[in-house]
Amino acid sequence: MKVIVRPRQMGKTTELLKYAAENDLVIVTHTVDYAKQLDKQATRAGLIMRPPIAASMLMNDMKCNDVKGVVIDNVELVLSVLMHNISPIYGMTVSGVPELDYDERKDHEQFEDFKKGNPDLTWQQFCSFKYNMTLDD
Repeated sequence: MKVIVRPRQMGKTTELLKYAAENDLVIVTHTVDYAKQLDKQATRAGLIMRPPIAASMLMNDMKCNDVKGVVIDNVELVLSVLMHNISPIYGMTVSGVPELDYDERKDHEQFEDFKKGNPDLTWQQFCSFKYNMTLDD
């Protein structure tokens, strides 16, 4: 299982879209509108993939028989929908060894080292450079 853990606006969903496209997986999200938004984002990125689907539709859609597997964007929001908006969720467990790809402490240490030579460098610029992505404001 791949678990993407990063701060807000650091490319988690973008990476999930690429991962889903590469592995023929369906993205499950919390609302129909957000699923449509992700579909547009994937199209803009040139990704060919199955359309994302809202959790509520997945449970009622009989067309999902050929789904190889799913990835979940914003798992806490999807769980809230599935549990009829019982929130907040205070914790969860996951079986197996997740592939964690982010250590915020190490990023902050590297940021401070980079900042010594570049005093005007912002956290967002550093993360954008490190993760090789463009951040939308």
